[in-house]
Amino acid sequence: MRVGLVERLRRLGGENVIQLPNAFDAYLKNVKNMQRRLIEEIDDPSEALRIAFRNVMDSIIIQPSVRGEPYVVDAYGHFAAGEIDLFPEPRSVGEIVLAEGVPSAAIASRKVTP
Repeated sequence: MRVGLVERLRRLGGENVIQLPNAFDAYLKNVKNMQRRLIEEIDDPSEALRIAFRNVMDSIIIQPSVRGEPYVVDAYGHFAAGEIDLFPEPRSVGEIVLAEGVPSAAIASRKVTP
C-alpha cells in the first residue's frame, strides 16, 4: 500500500498534471446554483435537485467538537461535476435525437423490444 501511495505522490509532482483554469469556475457556478435551489426548495426538494446533489456530493463528514461548539462539517464533492449541466432543460426523445444528429430513417428502421 505504501508503495502505491509513494507512486501516486511521485506522479502528482510530474509533468502529467494539467491545469484546468475554467474547471473551478464551472464547479463553483454549479455549486452556487445548487445552493440557491436548496434554499428555495428546503421544505420540498425536487427530484432534479436530489439528482444534482447526488452528482456533486461525494460525502459529508460530521465530526464532533468541544462541548458547546458547533460540529465540524467537511463536504467533499466530485470536481468533475463542474463540467456538466446539473439542471438541464427537459427534452423529448425527438429533440435529443435531433440534437445528436441521428437520421430519422435510422430510428424508424430499428425495432424496440421491451
